[in-house]
Amino acid sequence: MNDHAVALSEAQRGAVEWSGGPLLVLAGPGAGKTEVLAARAARIIRNTPKRRFRVVGLTFTNLAAGEMKERVGLRLRGDSDRARIGTFHSLCAAVLRQHGSHLGLRPDFRILHLASERALILADALGSRAPWGIQPPPAGRISRNLDQLFRRAPESDAEPSGEAGVESGWGRQLLRAYVSQLIRNNCMDYGSLLYCVLDLVRAQPRIAADFPIAYPYVLVDEYQDTSAIQDRILRELWPPGSGEFFVVADDDQMIYQWNGASPERIEALREDYRMTAYPLPETYRCAPEVVRLANRLLAASPSVSPRRAPLVAAPGNTGPGVVRVKSCPDGAAEVTWVAADIARRSLAARDCAVLARTGRLVEAAHGAIRKAGIAAWCRKPREEFSSPAIRWILAGLRLANAPRDGAYLRLLVKALRDLGGASLSPAAMEARADVENGALLAALVEDPAAATDSSPAGGLIGILRRRLVDGSDYPGFLRESLDLLQSEETQAGDAADREEAQEEFRVWRSLTAQIRKQIGPDASLDRFLHEIDLRPLVAEPAPDEVQCLTIHQAKGKGFRHVYLIGLAEDLLPSHYAKRNGANGPQIEEERRNCFVAITRSSETLTLTCAAAYNGWPKRPSRFLADMGLSGNDDSEVSTATIGRK
Repeated sequence: MNDHAVALSEAQRGAVEWSGGPLLVLAGPGAGKTEVLAARAARIIRNTPKRRFRVVGLTFTNLAAGEMKERVGLRLRGDSDRARIGTFHSLCAAVLRQHGSHLGLRPDFRILHLASERALILADALGSRAPWGIQPPPAGRISRNLDQLFRRAPESDAEPSGEAGVESGWGRQLLRAYVSQLIRNNCMDYGSLLYCVLDLVRAQPRIAADFPIAYPYVLVDEYQDTSAIQDRILRELWPPGSGEFFVVADDDQMIYQWNGASPERIEALREDYRMTAYPLPETYRCAPEVVRLANRLLAASPSVSPRRAPLVAAPGNTGPGVVRVKSCPDGAAEVTWVAADIARRSLAARDCAVLARTGRLVEAAHGAIRKAGIAAWCRKPREEFSSPAIRWILAGLRLANAPRDGAYLRLLVKALRDLGGASLSPAAMEARADVENGALLAALVEDPAAATDSSPAGGLIGILRRRLVDGSDYPGFLRESLDLLQSEETQAGDAADREEAQEEFRVWRSLTAQIRKQIGPDASLDRFLHEIDLRPLVAEPAPDEVQCLTIHQAKGKGFRHVYLIGLAEDLLPSHYAKRNGANGPQIEEERRNCFVAITRSSETLTLTCAAAYNGWPKRPSRFLADMGLSGNDDSEVSTATIGRK
């Protein structure tokens, strides 16, 4: 399969074949940037067949990383070992597993998901003998702001400013104490992964010096969404002049300023790395009608850049795009109408998405669509698995990977007991393992109570012995345990328990399928668990489900039919954004949110609003007027007539 197995336009091919140094590709929505990135990586690797260096590709989601890696593999006939593609967090986790001993971390460190676990670590840090100088605020208040502190990427010992009293002069000390406590517990959280890598490469410059040699080509997706600390990590690992940067960005889709994204960061990168700007304004997704709406929306901004290239419908992309506007009396009527409209139009669920600015509106739409008898999916990540079945599988895997960790043994024993198995004593097993200098899993399967357990849950002990104690077959352990547990667990308890068990099995199957697809079936147990830690615990939508998403969740996706609901003042734009002025940066970010939402559609776009939400009257969003549309028609849905100026 050659570089152009998927046909590239002349402009896309120009970016893929660029050889003039660092390049900043300014790609609009639907411009085919994933294909361009994949083709670029494949071309570099194919043109250097006897070289040992690898190409690194950085994305913001595991889904995007998986898609990019798959496309690179297709172009290279599956031989994509020289492409290291993943998220910023996965890169940092890999760096710490290899070099974290400089900080005191062991390679089998765990990544925390639970807010309660972080709060315990923070409480221990605040209780340490750190020289605070003043009494810090309560742990709960600080915990809510930890990620904001991490994102600031402090350049020196100067204190970062911000929320939670950090401006009072102890913010950096707090982070140091918290990170030290994490390391003592051999764990990280998402913020500390980035923070510790930045700390590491600054303290150990030889580690950073190896990166441009091992990875001389760097491909970065969605650069406009980088936080300050992500930008600093890139600059430390690949300073100007040390590698060839190929960066894709679009400041019209910058909707993460609350997360540390900055409009100035793209320009600073361009100047510091002397990057050539290469526009890809053509969209292969959006119909001309939507393109005109999108350009009007951005042109109405008081801070629109004079250098901005308008979005252009690609040649041949002249489908019968339809834009419709509907006003309803209240929010409940709005989501009911959307559900009925999907049914009335006989749209295929896989082709539809309902988008909103807030999670509350998304959940309301999800409920209304399901009530109408249409399958729907709403992204609801869980902090942890609650069913004993999945807890058993996960604890067994973690104990196999960390054979002397008593905490995992206790989790495994508790899950077994919750499954109706024998009541075992972790303390006795730990004592036996100490005396015999053995692993805790072996001590568990040799326990007399476990050996004589004849309950269905007792069969898990046999699987544990065969697959993880006598062998090192974690895929076999996964397969056999899941087969046994699924038949037992989904038949136990009341209807609510069975439904919850089914949902957790669905999440687990979806999660493990994604991981196996990305890392392959022969990856080590350590790598498998590493990927589990880095992913949200959420199932992917089934093909027969309408996707209900916030605008942030929809970024990077495209659908034939899009419903954007809640286009009302105080919702989009939000009440918070309006508090900071009609022309403030928050309003402009809300404008970009609207831009991202409408450009998810390829065939029809339906825009809805209501006269009241939760009993409070609302006016149609200013963004409707900016697009030249009216949100005051509360009779029948109207097909918008968009001027061709």
